[in-house]
Amino acid sequence: MSIIKEWGLYVLPFAYLGWIGAGLLLFGAAGWISRKVRRGPIQYVEEGIPLVARIRDLVLRPTAMVNGQPSTYAFTSVIEYRDPDTGALVEKRLDSRAFSISAKDKYRTSYRVGEYVTAVYLKSNPARTLRLYGFLEVRPDLGLLRTEAAEPPGLLKTVLGVSLVFGLFGVLFWNIYSFSKYQPLDLSFAQTAVPMGVGGLVLGGGLIAWLARRQARSRRDLAARNEKALVAGEAVELEARKRGPFGAHRLVMTLVIGLGALLLGGLVVLCWCLTANALLDNSKPEFRPVEIVEFWSTTHSFLFREYEIEYR
Repeated sequence: MSIIKEWGLYVLPFAYLGWIGAGLLLFGAAGWISRKVRRGPIQYVEEGIPLVARIRDLVLRPTAMVNGQPSTYAFTSVIEYRDPDTGALVEKRLDSRAFSISAKDKYRTSYRVGEYVTAVYLKSNPARTLRLYGFLEVRPDLGLLRTEAAEPPGLLKTVLGVSLVFGLFGVLFWNIYSFSKYQPLDLSFAQTAVPMGVGGLVLGGGLIAWLARRQARSRRDLAARNEKALVAGEAVELEARKRGPFGAHRLVMTLVIGLGALLLGGLVVLCWCLTANALLDNSKPEFRPVEIVEFWSTTHSFLFREYEIEYR
């Protein structure tokens, strides 16, 4: 499509969509073949040796972090059992299958702290192959359980949600377009200070307040859930690390988020002002003869291309 080729002049991945698609197909085929070749939990059913274990601790913990935020979770149990070779009483930590943060509330475990459970190991290497039988997911009523699926959202809610996402991206792209298209040739700092200051305080400050309030509510909900879980012997959810006002971020990232929100709010209002100035300006254009000295393009982060002209 011609529009895709035109976008490829500015956003580099659009110029290589064919190669990207071929690469994704190869990865998908490799994953499918890998799943077919591996025996997975069936090997434990056919060759596994059971033993009795007792759950000493049970938590839901993050297993992977992306940009300071947890991306995957897993249930982790600390079990106590008799070593099949020595007979000594030992402890071992065993994990369930990891699942994405979006599915965190869709899974629970049937295990409870203090109860006796079945663990399974392979004779070739008992210590490294030990698994909780319920975490093999060969029985839908034991171990890692999927909660009842919530009712799908109504049509109106779905339409509003999709419209909101497209609206946000539309505003973002329009801001980028207006900043490059409608920016005056002679624009001083004094002219941009007022709209950027107002935007930073109103939009940026509002975003910061919303993030802080959302994080505080999340902490309260987590504390309440963990209190109930402790009483019932269920899994306690662990935090990724000491949380800041906007999430599991350290001081530097917290400052970056706060200052970034203020700057983003200021730039959004500035772009709106540039758009209004261009669309409401009915004065006749003034033509000036110029001499083009040089023309060049710059690719930023292997993603975005910027074209610039030097003239006099």
